[in-house]
Amino acid sequence: MELCMKIGAMEEYGLRCLVQMARHSDRQLGIAEIAKAESLSLAYAGKLLSRLRQGGLVTSVRGVKGGYALALPVGRISLARVMEALTPIPRTQKNICRQFPGRRRECVHFVGHCSIRTVWSAIYKNMWALLAKTTLEDLLKEQEKPALALADPAPWGYRKQRSKIHAVA
Repeated sequence: MELCMKIGAMEEYGLRCLVQMARHSDRQLGIAEIAKAESLSLAYAGKLLSRLRQGGLVTSVRGVKGGYALALPVGRISLARVMEALTPIPRTQKNICRQFPGRRRECVHFVGHCSIRTVWSAIYKNMWALLAKTTLEDLLKEQEKPALALADPAPWGYRKQRSKIHAVA
């Protein structure tokens, strides 16, 4: 089974809220503090934190001294788990082609072998592998470097050289 997903605003801002909590793991953060730090409305920050709480990634305490905190150590919160908490994810490879079927209900290539689905499946598999091995702890350690530094820049053996693409032997 392959997982398909789209990384949108909810995933971006939800992850940013978690990074805020990870940076201040010594205390609980109020929703207003998180919203202000990420330039979000209170309502949207509340929606994100609710999903993260339902996903088991944050805890909340009500009251004057209440707020939100991470439910797990930063090293145990993978980006894959964050994405799953924020967005319902179709869990079958068929959904790759069902996203854009044209006028049909099924992919026109669904009968037999679909080379397009094979490529998208490989992309999703590599993306999920990277998300699964990258944690909030990695993001905190690599704040000056992009998280993609953890990935192989040429997973299919290709590299860019002098504006041309050459296969790597």
